[in-house]
Amino acid sequence: MAAIPGPTALPEVTQDTFQRYLDWYEKGKKQFTPISMAREEIYARLHDPEVRVGRHFPWTTTHNRIGLRKHELSIWAGINGHGKSLAVSQVAAGLCAQGQRVVLCSPELPLAAIGARLARQVLRCNAPGNADLDALWKWLFGRFWVYQPKGVITPERVLAACWFARDEMETDHFIVDSLMKIGIGEDDYNGQKDFVNRLADLARDTGVHVHLVCHIRKGANAHDAVDKFDIKGTGTITDLADNVFILQRNTRKEMLKDKDGLTPAEQKTMDLPDVRFTCDKARHGEWEGSVGLWFIENCQQLVAHKGTEPMHLVPQLTHRQRELA
Repeated sequence: MAAIPGPTALPEVTQDTFQRYLDWYEKGKKQFTPISMAREEIYARLHDPEVRVGRHFPWTTTHNRIGLRKHELSIWAGINGHGKSLAVSQVAAGLCAQGQRVVLCSPELPLAAIGARLARQVLRCNAPGNADLDALWKWLFGRFWVYQPKGVITPERVLAACWFARDEMETDHFIVDSLMKIGIGEDDYNGQKDFVNRLADLARDTGVHVHLVCHIRKGANAHDAVDKFDIKGTGTITDLADNVFILQRNTRKEMLKDKDGLTPAEQKTMDLPDVRFTCDKARHGEWEGSVGLWFIENCQQLVAHKGTEPMHLVPQLTHRQRELA
């Protein structure tokens, strides 16, 4: 067997070089963990539905299929105006009803607009009265916050806010709506990658579930189905995410709503759902697929079945409304 050639000269080992490797060793050796140290968490992941699937979405057709687990990053994407923020708001209310604490970072929408939409969704009507609104604000206190910094928002400020929310407010979910408002250029792919990577690290290290709203590239029309490959920006956004959720309105159906004398094919289109909710990636889950949702305009809700009443996102408040009726 031929001898393996060695270096012609040994590199000079200075005290600084040796100290650097020693520091790495002292820090690095603590990051090697026997897998058995996580045996309780592993057992829960295998046998506890709440841990395996996570906190559920408001729509029953998704239950036991996909949920929102700790330590994960989810991307919410869709064409502009197709209901991303609306759906995330409804999901946030449902999470609060499950005992979760939620922070919404939304530089795009005024605080009053966020509150009005949330009130319609939770109180199940277009214009809730003062008594119902007061009950809602009281119920949301300690459950739901909005982070709206003054001035230019940067990735560093968003990351700092998420760390603060976790350490000081014990937040379970941190929602960033949206990526395009975080001061990173559309063509700054390295900046996007770094920000999303740091969000994923933060979620993994703290247990917070981070939600990031993204946009879809403009296509030829709004009718064509979109997927995770159509998300605007660098492809590493979806590579780094644990989950990718896509919402798309049935724009063909919307165009036929006021038309008289529908053809059989057009009537079939009218029978389809108003919105398609798709799980296009679930890194740690067991299900990827789509479910149909129907939109109730009066209360800004998406519901799982055609013709059903608005859902009771917060049963306690619904019970109060019935008592006062």
